[in-house]
Amino acid sequence: MLPSSVTALAIVLVAVLPGAVYTWAFEREAGAYGVTLADRVLRFLAASVALHLALAWPEYGLYRMALQGQDELQAGQFAVLWVGLLVLAGVPAVVGTVVGGLYATRDSREGWSRLRRRLTPQRETKLLRFIVGRDPAPRAWDDLFSGLESCYLRVRTTSGG
Repeated sequence: MLPSSVTALAIVLVAVLPGAVYTWAFEREAGAYGVTLADRVLRFLAASVALHLALAWPEYGLYRMALQGQDELQAGQFAVLWVGLLVLAGVPAVVGTVVGGLYATRDSREGWSRLRRRLTPQRETKLLRFIVGRDPAPRAWDDLFSGLESCYLRVRTTSGG
């Protein structure tokens, strides 16, 4: 169902945009990471939830400063909202770029020297496992079948069928 008003569209954008920016920044560094639109939308939402939880108090402060009991935006209130949206898009882009860069070079540990001076290989592995997950996509199964237009797959079940 599509948003039916400008307010609904703004809410959808604010809810999904931080996760989308993070995912796009991550994939720019690490390569394609989701194989379908459904995978990417789930990543957008999950990253947005995490970012909104991390930035909840600053977001609430911006809301209180900019929209408290008024129907129209003043110039200063618009500036506060603009900076808030800039941060809401900028923070995910920076975090996605850094995490994607670390993930893409996790085996060689080349690049990102300032950050890697502070991270031991064990800490970096734990951090990436926490942020990216244990089994990051695409898995071997996804990689095998993503390049094929169509194919047959023969499977023998445990019952012998």
